[in-house]
Amino acid sequence: MVVLPGFDRALPEDVWAEIAAGRAPEHPQAPFAGLLGHLGLQPSEVVPWVEDTHAPARRALFRLALRPAPVTDAWQAAAPALAPEIEAATEGLTLIEAETPRQEAAAIALALREALEEPETRIALITPDAALARRVTAELDRFRIDPDDSLGRPLVQTPPAVFLRLLVEVAGGFGDAVAVLGLLQHPLMLAGLERTAHLELTRAYDVAALRGVGAPLAPGHLPPWPKPRPEDEAAAVLHETGRSWLATMEAALAPLAQALTRPADLATIVGAHIDAAEALSRPPESTPEVWERAAGKAVETAMRDLLARADAHGPDPMPAYRALLRDLLGQSTLRPEPSTPHPRVAILGPREGRGQPAELVVLAGLNDGVWPALPGIDPWLSRPMRKAVGLPEPEQRIGLAAHDFTHAACRARVILSRAKRNEGAPSVASRWLIRLQNLLGGIGDGSAWAGMKARGDAILARLPHIHAPASSMARAPRPMPRPPAEALPRRLSVTEVELLVRDAYALYAKRTLRLRPLDPCGRDLDSRDRGTVFHTILERFIAQTSDALPEPAEARARLLALAEVHLAQAVPAPDLRRIWQARLTRALDWFLEGERARRRQGHPLAVERKGSLVLDAPNGPFTLSAKADRIDLATDGHATIIDYKTGNPPTADQVAAGFNHQLHVQSAILERGGFEGLPPTRAITGAYIGLTGAKSGGKEYRHETLGEETASYLGRLSELIAAYDQGAPFYARGRPLRTDDEGDYDHLARRREWEGIEE
Repeated sequence: MVVLPGFDRALPEDVWAEIAAGRAPEHPQAPFAGLLGHLGLQPSEVVPWVEDTHAPARRALFRLALRPAPVTDAWQAAAPALAPEIEAATEGLTLIEAETPRQEAAAIALALREALEEPETRIALITPDAALARRVTAELDRFRIDPDDSLGRPLVQTPPAVFLRLLVEVAGGFGDAVAVLGLLQHPLMLAGLERTAHLELTRAYDVAALRGVGAPLAPGHLPPWPKPRPEDEAAAVLHETGRSWLATMEAALAPLAQALTRPADLATIVGAHIDAAEALSRPPESTPEVWERAAGKAVETAMRDLLARADAHGPDPMPAYRALLRDLLGQSTLRPEPSTPHPRVAILGPREGRGQPAELVVLAGLNDGVWPALPGIDPWLSRPMRKAVGLPEPEQRIGLAAHDFTHAACRARVILSRAKRNEGAPSVASRWLIRLQNLLGGIGDGSAWAGMKARGDAILARLPHIHAPASSMARAPRPMPRPPAEALPRRLSVTEVELLVRDAYALYAKRTLRLRPLDPCGRDLDSRDRGTVFHTILERFIAQTSDALPEPAEARARLLALAEVHLAQAVPAPDLRRIWQARLTRALDWFLEGERARRRQGHPLAVERKGSLVLDAPNGPFTLSAKADRIDLATDGHATIIDYKTGNPPTADQVAAGFNHQLHVQSAILERGGFEGLPPTRAITGAYIGLTGAKSGGKEYRHETLGEETASYLGRLSELIAAYDQGAPFYARGRPLRTDDEGDYDHLARRREWEGIEE
């Protein structure tokens, strides 16, 4: 006996003619055409196994909705006959159109939980989207429901497979500091130590060596452990232990690194890979842990099989081993480990759902590209070539998917679900849903489709109730600590003065609690680094030309040469180096034109000069420090203070509002002779020079009244410091420049808990 599941004996002859002629490979009945044609049978000759009395109206609806495009003109003729049955056909249909996949998964989980209130009801979630299935499983955990999940997860995503892939990344020099930290923190990484000892070294190594700007990794080598200060004995002991630990891991990676960079033949690479995995996942005096449990055994089987068949690749080098490993492990699926799933809830793939009995079926992930999946592009064979050699058309898979969809959609109770957006981008509904919507919209008053959506919207409307916390708590007030006098800072830099004005709590966390934000692991160079690089280039240029500014062409050439040398030293990434050099080049002519005007008014007196100023305060002397980018001495004996910016300089309103303090503090320090090696000098003017590299090349803001404002500004600053000395609270985000600014200490201030509840 040959059983044809979901075969439609009532299919009209004109539709079957299109299918038999091969003009409708996307139709749900198309998968049967080849078999019947080979056997010389007509659809009417297929004998029903059992009498099908299940949902005849629903079958008629989907039979009409999915007619091939050349014969969809029959919709108008068939609609009047279907209209009396349309309510019965859609009575058990529900449509959920969620905003996001997360909301879709939550709505499905809620629908499954509600259906379990009905005794003996069996439920099947059918979807080809394994990621959505995992989301639903996670949401069902809210209700302590463990479904019988037949989809599992790709073997390539299991811990042993991830461990193997990270080994290749680090050994082959393909990774960065993030890959190194991922490998060291992986649960299978032991390097011959107990897990606790390994993690202690990993955490210390992370802070000491992996934070900050990451340098390119040499194959098989890890970033060195930095040398500690000579006086720190504990750090010296840790340094020696860490060096030995790093040497052990590099020794285990060395054969694999050599095989990947030589490159070697496939058998050599796979053998070295297996040896490295076993060596680095071995605890003291025990066996490797990488092959343990179901996932480890499955990965070991795949690797041993690859090693046994490696001779099929031949003796040639294997440079694409990373891609081969990913594709090999991505072809297999790991079923969940044996457990006791719920006896009435199953998660199935479309093919498995054909024979699964269920009173409620959820068809999820109904977006084009997911269900059905779009046919792939064959890079080697065109459509005529595929037909000539007897290969099926790419659309045949869509026909199989359509068969599984319609077969499942004709159950008594069905929920159809999709997400309208995925990763922020709009999604397109499955072509089957669009056809169903168009057909139902033309029958009667369209209430059938509206009823399906209303039932789905009712499920979505109940979601806020299950996501709401069990009880509410009063929102926390804005933090405003008052540290004791002995814990108050007695020295601030000019940038910290700005922090005190904008976000006093951040200064409290930094100076009183002595907390420092960690750099991201292996971070890329950012705007802060660009500012440092540009400052250094300008500092060197001004120092070389302080006596006299060369002619325009020579000045431009000298500045470009300085930029090229310093960028090569400070920016290892060639692409970023070219971008920054282009930005500086666009600002060159604008800067040099302004520099000639500045030189006519005076000459550079100091660059990158440190200075400080001591104020009297209630709790004792208070020191303000600054580092001036540049101080010019004018022809009249007064000074001009210049501050470089690599972005837009502050506006006059921002300076007037007290958000920028560099010029005023530096002016006060200069007047009192606080800069190293400079006599007391009054600064009349100041300037912010922004090398934006856009449009004209830059922007300059000149503060002509700097000398007149210095004394009053210093008085207000003294009052501010005195207020904190006398117990004023360190208010969180008291005067932020912009409300969307993100601070390093916002999470400690619990910003999200109180923001928006205070005026």
